[in-house]
Amino acid sequence: MRKSLFSLFILSGIAALYTLTSCKSETPSQPAHDDTLHVEAQPDTTIYGNYIDGGMSSLRIIDDSGDTLEFVLETLDKTTEVKGGLYSGDKLAIIKEEVDGENYAATVINITSLIGKWADLARRFEIEDGGTVCSDVEAETKPFVSWKIHNGRLLLNTDTFDILKITHDTLSIENHKGIYNYKRQQS
Repeated sequence: MRKSLFSLFILSGIAALYTLTSCKSETPSQPAHDDTLHVEAQPDTTIYGNYIDGGMSSLRIIDDSGDTLEFVLETLDKTTEVKGGLYSGDKLAIIKEEVDGENYAATVINITSLIGKWADLARRFEIEDGGTVCSDVEAETKPFVSWKIHNGRLLLNTDTFDILKITHDTLSIENHKGIYNYKRQQS
């Protein structure tokens, strides 16, 4: 039994190595489900900018138009989890709410931390700056080829995901089909 499992494992590894390719330039066909159409039909309210400084309860960015903006991360009853951490110069995506007359960062996603190579047992892909995704496995039935942040959610091709966590080595995302956990791959 152990020998059969080991042989199956070796054969699976060889098959995976055989199917490795470079970026695919396919364009996705139809949206996966109606939620994506609904999400993209709404105007994007995300504020994009580069992190300057801040602390535990606030952050400042220079937005894409060159303005300096400040956001609070804590109110009396809310605290924002910054997905991907805060590092000087990193590109952030922020969803703002007005709370007690202040700009409250309801969602903060570190786009710089999102960029990179990710893999699980079934899928390997690289999120690249500029909205492109490269897939390493040619045999994938629906490889990711594009990405963007839209209203605080991650769109991969036509699939919409909530970002649960980004760390130096983990990406956790969720959609109507379930939770997907990926590990960062080294170049």
